[in-house]
Amino acid sequence: FMRVFMYGAAWLTRQAVVVVCGFHCTHPIPSMALVARMAPFMRVFMWTCGIQAAIAGKHLAALGIEGDTICGDPGIWRILTSDTSVEGVENIKWSLITAKADHYISSQKAAIKTLEAEIQGLDASIQAATEKEKAAPTTTQQLTELVHAASVIFGGVPPAQSSMCGKPRMQPRMQRGAYRKSQEAFKAAAAQLFNGEARFAGDFLQVCRDLLIGKQAEEGNYCVQLCQRFKDEAQQLSDGSVGALGGRASEDLMKQRSAAVEAVGKAKKDIAACGQAQDAFTKLEASIREHKGVADKRFDAVQDAEWALEDARWDLADLDESMKEEEAILQEILQKLEETGADVGNAKASTREVLQQEVALKTKVSDTDSALVSVQQKMVAAKTADKVIEQLRSGVSAIAEKMHLLFDKTVLAPVRNLGIHESLELDDYFHKDAGALSSAGMVRDTVDALDAFCKGDAKASFDAVADQIDLSPLCRIGDAAGIKSEITAAVEERVKSVRDSIEEVKSWMNPFKSQESLTPQQIEDFVAQGEPEGLRRIMSVYSSAGFFQYL
Repeated sequence: FMRVFMYGAAWLTRQAVVVVCGFHCTHPIPSMALVARMAPFMRVFMWTCGIQAAIAGKHLAALGIEGDTICGDPGIWRILTSDTSVEGVENIKWSLITAKADHYISSQKAAIKTLEAEIQGLDASIQAATEKEKAAPTTTQQLTELVHAASVIFGGVPPAQSSMCGKPRMQPRMQRGAYRKSQEAFKAAAAQLFNGEARFAGDFLQVCRDLLIGKQAEEGNYCVQLCQRFKDEAQQLSDGSVGALGGRASEDLMKQRSAAVEAVGKAKKDIAACGQAQDAFTKLEASIREHKGVADKRFDAVQDAEWALEDARWDLADLDESMKEEEAILQEILQKLEETGADVGNAKASTREVLQQEVALKTKVSDTDSALVSVQQKMVAAKTADKVIEQLRSGVSAIAEKMHLLFDKTVLAPVRNLGIHESLELDDYFHKDAGALSSAGMVRDTVDALDAFCKGDAKASFDAVADQIDLSPLCRIGDAAGIKSEITAAVEERVKSVRDSIEEVKSWMNPFKSQESLTPQQIEDFVAQGEPEGLRRIMSVYSSAGFFQYL
């Protein structure tokens, strides 16, 4: 049984690996370690003909299997498996399981609210960071042009350097106020540059000093102060248009947002899985209670029948006593008649006839009493067997539910961690038209560039050495249009293959796989007719297991 189960788990794991290979999607699906996780313990129990036979589950640590958490709490599994006896199954603490599951769902919902609030805050931060980062940093050429624009007031960079930016008694002599006018000219040029498309960056002071100071002495040189004023003006205009860079980069914020979104998705999947477990527990509890109720009702009916049998036996005993008393009275009457000398011949004949009838009646009473004793014994046996049958149904239902939980924990949970879950919509991940992707356009452009190169530069170079070596096979790539079509077709074929693999794996999320024709009402009818609760949920997974044939 376990070997068949592990084969199934390994097959699904291989399918999950196929999903990752060649996966072409717009959103990443997290990877999964190829180690199945299942409960460390499984106890299978059954009852037959009033004799309990508990089959202990084998410890699975040697297989690398671990994990026994349901709804985030290992205590639920312990509650379900701590006592595998009839009384243990009938007295499972369902209210405690429900409380633990409700608490887990509530905590996950609270975590989702916190994460969603974090995502909203990150969205605002990302937008602000993106706005700041979209401006390109200034280049050395742009900084140089700004200095040249301001130096026009001095007649250009060389006169500005020679005059030390308009210092008195320096040659060439500059007009009074040229220094301040150069600041205005710089501001006008910088305002055009810092309009939201550029961010002030680079070593402006070094660029400015190289142009305006050069090899001149810095002591008393007006250009030293002018370069500093230029820098301050440029920084102010840049900060006013695109703001100052600070805090975390948009890329880091996006990574944090992706992690938060993934955490929300995981929490929602955990809530859905816990909800499914709750539904299964509710049905199992109802089934066990129903079986127990049926047994109680049948016990009451058998008890009433036992009392009726007991009353009948008492009535027969009373009748036997009455017959003995009547026989004694008849004998006494005959004796008195004989003592009086009366003719009692006819009376004796009548008395013998009555006594013979009484003997026959006593025999019937005795036979009836024996029959009642036999019926009573059969009723006791039937009562015991009936109780065991209902307990057996409860036990089998419990086994079926635990088998489903084992499959869910060992196979489906890792698949969900991979990103394949019940509500997965593949259209959200795969593009309908792979050829419309920007990456597809890049491939087409590359093919066209290779084709053009082979027909142009490569052909000329190959022709030049054709008498020595034939290099033309290097460019026999075929028709460019055909190559592009083949590439697109190959990608679309792989997309279809991967999607089909994912759909196949996802189909095992349906507990009624291969039974899609059955309606929920039909399944309920089967249970009402005596089928163990949960049997239909494991038929597909365990159909080849020998133990399933018993179930």
